[in-house]
Amino acid sequence: MKLSGVIKNRTIALAELISDERRNRYHINDDDLIELASGEVVAISNQWGIGNIERVLDFFRRDGFIVEKVEVN
Repeated sequence: MKLSGVIKNRTIALAELISDERRNRYHINDDDLIELASGEVVAISNQWGIGNIERVLDFFRRDGFIVEKVEVN
């Protein structure tokens, strides 16, 4: 599954391409990175919060991703 340009430009970046000056804008720790089925490793922007997270979830849903809430103990 491919990510749309909107998601890539506003939400996700390929981890290996994030410049040093932008790393503080992403969840970049090893346990935060996501490996896609394509083998690409991506980092999620940390600029999303409770007030605007539905927008990013809508972007993912429109691209065909399944979004599920996970309870953390």
